Amino acid sequence: MQDDLMIFEEFRDALFRSFYDDNIKISNIPLFIVWVKKELNRNAYNLGISSEDFLEAVIKILSWNNYNIEQFYEELDNRKWKRIVFMKLDPTNQMNILNRDPEAIDFLKDATPQVITRFKEILIDIAKNPKHPNQYTSIFVLSKIISDPDVKNLYKELLYDWDENLRRSILLVIKETRDPELIEYIKILKSEENDDTNLKIIQDILNNG
Repeated sequence: MQDDLMIFEEFRDALFRSFYDDNIKISNIPLFIVWVKKELNRNAYNLGISSEDFLEAVIKILSWNNYNIEQFYEELDNRKWKRIVFMKLDPTNQMNILNRDPEAIDFLKDATPQVITRFKEILIDIAKNPKHPNQYTSIFVLSKIISDPDVKNLYKELLYDWDENLRRSILLVIKETRDPELIEYIKILKSEENDDTNLKIIQDILNNG
């Protein structure tokens, strides 16, 4: 027990040093993981830092010790804030996380435009993929940065997709956002749309333009 207390003290020291030092090594990574999970379950409040700051420090330490970050992600429970921290801190694994964990994108629904912009390229890739379970969610999330030229171009491209439901999702975004450039664009599209429901949405948009 005394040995455990001593090594836990080492972990605490390593954690706080990670805020101002680099390449910190841990003598017993498996036990460190056990300690981390215990502290996360207590929300790390007893350490005097937020859970998010705690997890950020842990991810840095694990990377310095060549621990598989994706494995660590898989071992955690699915609380949303943990997904947020992972996706912000580990850009190389953002797409892996979104593909592996369909719920990971949910936090972006309520994210600020600044945060969404960080994930723009990934969201555009998902929105273009008809086999991705989050295709429609990505389209909705991207509407929060609709002024971005890349997002506008994506919507224009998808308005000519063969799938009328996908086209409808874009039209509903335009109806909601009232983006002037895209409203002008669908005036051209109107003559080519062959779905009655979509035509009605287009007409509603133009009537209220």
